[in-house]
Amino acid sequence: MEGIIVKENYDGVPRRASQVWEELKTFEPVELFIYKNGTDAILQGFYKYNPNPHVLGLYDICEVPNFIARDKYGDEFRTSGLNCGYVGEGPRGAIAILEKLGIENAEHIVTRNSVLYIEMKSGTPKVEAGRSVFDDYLKGPMERTF
Repeated sequence: MEGIIVKENYDGVPRRASQVWEELKTFEPVELFIYKNGTDAILQGFYKYNPNPHVLGLYDICEVPNFIARDKYGDEFRTSGLNCGYVGEGPRGAIAILEKLGIENAEHIVTRNSVLYIEMKSGTPKVEAGRSVFDDYLKGPMERTF
């Protein structure tokens, strides 16, 4: 069953993203996807595509979320204002949501990982966390590993 995007916010402002989340009072997520880099979200298929008949390519990807919450019906909340991978306003907003959802060690999980997947279908949250596929490439040239 394919879901719909019930609410979205792509202005990148964490405060507004948190406000939009609060408006979804009855939304109960069973999966969360949180990314530091939008490119990781694109690789997982989270983006809006607006084809330009004159120039085809990545330019056609117009909105990329860093935070996606999906409910049991497949409906999604998407925003670019909440993310992970560092200490900042966007991750603090993500931490606040995770804490309200009962995720333990939310601050540690969010600030120390570039890619997060949290599954809550069974009632007990299961966290898969790791690095971005681009982490090595974003470091300085002398720090890269191949």
